Amino acid sequence: MSDQPIPAPKDAQKAPRSTPNDLTQLENVSQSDKPAGKEYIRDRWVSFDRDYWLDREKMDIVADHFETEIDACQDRKRKRKGADREKFRATLKAILLDLLVSYQANPQTWLIHSRRKAWYTERGPMGTLARYHNPLVAYQPVISIMDGLQTLELVSYKLGFNDRREGGTGRHSRVRPKKALIDQLLGFGLYTNAVSFRDDRETLILRSKKERVGGHYVKEDLPYDDNDYTVRMRDNLRRINNKLAQTKITLNIPEADLKTLKREHQKKQQEDFEVGETQRPDFDLTSTRLRRIFSHGSFDLGGRFYGAWWMQFSEDKRSKIMINDTYTVELDFKSMHPRMLYDRIKTEPPMEDLYDLPEVLPSASPKDRRRMIKTYFQKLLNGKDLSRMNFDSLIDRVISLEDYPDFVSFAQAIMDQHPHLKPFFLSRVGLELQRIDSNIAERVMLTMLDGYGQTVLPIHDSFIVDHEYAQDLKDSMMEAYYHFTGWTPVIS
Repeated sequence: MSDQPIPAPKDAQKAPRSTPNDLTQLENVSQSDKPAGKEYIRDRWVSFDRDYWLDREKMDIVADHFETEIDACQDRKRKRKGADREKFRATLKAILLDLLVSYQANPQTWLIHSRRKAWYTERGPMGTLARYHNPLVAYQPVISIMDGLQTLELVSYKLGFNDRREGGTGRHSRVRPKKALIDQLLGFGLYTNAVSFRDDRETLILRSKKERVGGHYVKEDLPYDDNDYTVRMRDNLRRINNKLAQTKITLNIPEADLKTLKREHQKKQQEDFEVGETQRPDFDLTSTRLRRIFSHGSFDLGGRFYGAWWMQFSEDKRSKIMINDTYTVELDFKSMHPRMLYDRIKTEPPMEDLYDLPEVLPSASPKDRRRMIKTYFQKLLNGKDLSRMNFDSLIDRVISLEDYPDFVSFAQAIMDQHPHLKPFFLSRVGLELQRIDSNIAERVMLTMLDGYGQTVLPIHDSFIVDHEYAQDLKDSMMEAYYHFTGWTPVIS
């Protein structure tokens, strides 16, 4: 079968849009109930996909306990039977495990869920996007469990609201566990290192363009039909994830340092919120399952691997990673995307490190300069309108002020250093390049798995492996890059 992408299925159309105004009569509260002031809100959707895989009997005991407690506080007289009980218990287990994982990662995390019955119907997101959701989750169990946990005073709860003012936005209902609930779960012997996602959870995500909906810019997951290519990609990813699940991946730092790292991460989350930046993922060392996310409703764009905890760490922290108690090495494709473009136009690159441009940010430290130039080089490849772009963070803006009055002049300086690549800037070619580098990453991981039985940890254009297999990894990277581009890469 050809390695070239098969076009996205023609029926990969948008699902019915879910807006932030997700309401029932219960959520239609007044403006006086809105949170006052600048409140830190670290939130994400309830996954409904958590699974405790270490001891299923233990999880059944937990479900028995909380089902009994919830039924008692709601004065339920009749016991659930058959499919109704199966759905209730599956939903209960998933919610409890998600609350445990979110609390251990960051106690300030709120889990979002919908109280709209239509959300869970065949025409709602849980139906039209069935491939992304647990089929056992239904409206009534979700509402009953959330209300029951609230009555038992085991969770903090914020009911969603609808802002009916012109241009106003609403908020989904949110839940956060109290320490009393966490203590009970830990008392049952539940630990986050034994929590994973259900085996049949969808790992190929087709995502829409970013669009403004109800005052927010959102990307939606889209429905699609499988073809030979998506089936093959999913099978390959399943093999990779199975290998990751069988591998011990740890950070070789003292427990006290790990706690400090976790606190620093949470502090950065707070700072991100205060300056309006995109929130970074939670500090969750149990998250090793990869998924591929394709962009703009097309399997020809994007496709990079996401979801693993090591992807959110800097290179110096990744150097502490151990695989099966063995030291590791990280190799990366140097200046991968700009080098691909120079290869495409058959022009020799002007320097080895195409992101190291002292002329662009002479006042910045070498580390900040390279990081910023790489970040905004990619932004210039993915964007279309320079006048609508800006710095991603306040710190980047401060660093640039030493040399440039605004983002446009900074961006122009980057482009001036690569005149041969002028046709590619502001052309949105970046997502096409991501599709190629994700193919390369898949081939590298499979080559190391099939040829050497080794686990490889991907970070887009770099890879971590047992240090004894460094040369084998380099050879695999060289072969994969040449296979998809016909050119020889620079690896460092």
